[in-house]
Amino acid sequence: MSNLTLRRQTTWRIHQIREGIRLFAWLLLIAPPAVVCRGGSSFPAPSEDELERTVGYAFQGRIAEVNWRADEPRQTNLPVYAGTTRGYDETLMRRVADAFGVLGAIEVFRDAPTGAFGYWLRELNPTNRFSQREIAFIVTTGAFRYGTADDGRRYDSKKKAHLEYRVPSKEEAREKALTLLPLLNLSTNDLEHDRHGRLRCAYGESGITYNDRVSGQRKREVIQRSVSFFQRVPSGGTTSSVGDGGQVRFTFVSEGKLTGIEWFFRKLEVAAQAKPRSRQDIIKDIKAGRFWTWQQKVPRALTVTNCELAYPQGNSGTYQPYVWPFYMVSATGKEGGTVTLFLPAKWRD
Repeated sequence: MSNLTLRRQTTWRIHQIREGIRLFAWLLLIAPPAVVCRGGSSFPAPSEDELERTVGYAFQGRIAEVNWRADEPRQTNLPVYAGTTRGYDETLMRRVADAFGVLGAIEVFRDAPTGAFGYWLRELNPTNRFSQREIAFIVTTGAFRYGTADDGRRYDSKKKAHLEYRVPSKEEAREKALTLLPLLNLSTNDLEHDRHGRLRCAYGESGITYNDRVSGQRKREVIQRSVSFFQRVPSGGTTSSVGDGGQVRFTFVSEGKLTGIEWFFRKLEVAAQAKPRSRQDIIKDIKAGRFWTWQQKVPRALTVTNCELAYPQGNSGTYQPYVWPFYMVSATGKEGGTVTLFLPAKWRD
């Protein structure tokens, strides 16, 4: 990764901060004062903008047929959480710097037009791009990142050949990531588990394709593999994420080297209680098209195969004062394929 690429990445990060601050200021201008009552029904529902940033777009139309082949939805009162950002943690930055031998001083970076700011520690080396590293804590969002300039590509420019790629497998990446949790002062107790007690995680990878000079064949190699864990919801439910919301992600390259950490958990504190919906309520709302989804097309006949409580989180560029409960419904059409629908709990009587 060149210095130009690093500058572009920094510019992109600052752009994210600017967008988050602009959204925050805009919401303060348009949003009416909100009164949160514990156990009551007078608390604010999310705006259309918040919904579109966390659960997709409001469905336009109706569903002709809905069959139910899932467990009954949760019927206890559902917490509404105030979602606040974590404060600056200098100890965290120094601990990560010490663990990976990152040299340099922690400096403030600011974006004057918006007032956004954070802290970073950068070790730059123009003669060895693989040694360039950066640690950043964005105070205005609470996001933490560690990154290196090693994108995983292994190419010998003199021999004009790719070297051997030895990226960890999914299982190896998972185990390596778990050993790094204490570095962030996290344990598996802070992460979401499924109903069977298994740690929930997701995997990603980046690859390259090239013409092998020896065999003459087109080859594809995985050069990065990431594993993501999800923030545990205190009172139960799954974290539904957009971007980096409610996730901690570790990325590895060849030789098992760690090349990146991205961590953005909101502090979740109970602010109010919402009322549950019954299966009949959910079926009625689906038929009436009262749901949100990321899917572009939804079949007009659906079979619900799963219904679970979800707490969607927007990415670190999204100002999200509350983390709201939704019923996340998985359903299939008559011709196959699965769609995911989000239906809100009863925020008001």
